[in-house]
Amino acid sequence: MKKINYLTLMFFVIRSCFIGMSLNTLLYFSKNSSYISIIIGTIIGICLLILFDYISRLYPDKNLYEIIDCSFKKSIANILKFIILIFTFFISFIIFWNLLTFISSQFLYKTPNIIIAICFMIAIIYTCFKGYDTFIRSTTIIFAFTIILFFISLISLTMQSDITKSFPLSISDSITGSYFFTGFNILPLFLLLNIPRNKIKDDDNFLKHKIYTLIFSSFTLFSVTYLVLTIYGIKLASLLQFPEFHLLKNISIFGFIERMENILALQWVFDYYVILTFLVLFIGDYTKPNKINYVIIGIIIVIISAFIFSSNTVGDTFIKHKLSHMIYFVYFFIPLLIAIKNKLQM
Repeated sequence: MKKINYLTLMFFVIRSCFIGMSLNTLLYFSKNSSYISIIIGTIIGICLLILFDYISRLYPDKNLYEIIDCSFKKSIANILKFIILIFTFFISFIIFWNLLTFISSQFLYKTPNIIIAICFMIAIIYTCFKGYDTFIRSTTIIFAFTIILFFISLISLTMQSDITKSFPLSISDSITGSYFFTGFNILPLFLLLNIPRNKIKDDDNFLKHKIYTLIFSSFTLFSVTYLVLTIYGIKLASLLQFPEFHLLKNISIFGFIERMENILALQWVFDYYVILTFLVLFIGDYTKPNKINYVIIGIIIVIISAFIFSSNTVGDTFIKHKLSHMIYFVYFFIPLLIAIKNKLQM
């Protein structure tokens, strides 16, 4: 693997669980204070970035699986790696299910989910065949398109916002929401440890640049949440399955270009594509990465995602009430355990 700069990948990882998952959970628990929760969660995220950076410095030439091997006895290391593998598989099922729900409900409601799943997975597997180097370069191009679409949306919607709709605010709701934002949008950055530190460009300033990336990524999510609340209000926003998509229907460019939501919504589809490709690569690294393994992983994700939840209501309830706690158990306590174990060994 050549030296890479995965800051654009980090941008997409932070955003990947937002649409239909993180935002809906924030609106449910934090209500009007949802955008304040993102600010608090971003501050917590900086602390977590420092933790992850510390771990990467311990073994700069090793990926996440190898770091765990070096930190624990073989039996414990195998258990921890297996837990991470199975849970990452599980996360990929849920994200892919959320993607299919989004596309089928908003765009291709007459197309069977299995057709949508196969088409999308073919693109993901093809990217995996090209390896990390090509994948990271492609995220740079996708990032540019995403930023253009985001700022078109932001500029077009800002004048429609009414801040009075976002009151009253609650400190307790803000803190509760920050817990969920951190779980959905920050902790998955733990998986980026699978890219060895010595393969990363600009190593000396990398932590600083990661913090900048975190702040900018959170700003995009803060802006969407703020606009949802100040345009729709909490009552209407809570009724919508994908309020961030419906928000785009309000956009009118130059007063006569309308119905741009399908194009502007590509920014969310890009998020799904990047995170799912990264997860397939990550899972493939557990074994020897090869084309057959990527195909098998893709088939498993497609099949299980189609049956993981009996209905959208069941899936939505699980995501809101259980998923974030599971994320903390795997993506927070395991890196914390790695850091503590290596600190004690010094």
